[in-house]
Amino acid sequence: MKYIEENPDETAKILTETYDASQDEIASWLKNGAVQYNSTLQGVMNLSDFMVEENFLDKGASSIDQLVFDNVKGE
Repeated sequence: MKYIEENPDETAKILTETYDASQDEIASWLKNGAVQYNSTLQGVMNLSDFMVEENFLDKGASSIDQLVFDNVKGE
């Protein structure tokens, strides 16, 4: 995360290989002060609930542990 914060333009250049967006557009996302990038997942359980409500999934996860690897933190 430190590298992304300290090198948003270089990070954006790398991410253009994966995202269908320009380097400038990705850099603007990374520099947006309203967005916080970190290694803790947030909203994953809400997404799971939404997917069930909209019939994309038959059953949602009962805990975040069912959705992520052991080394991933989430809320």
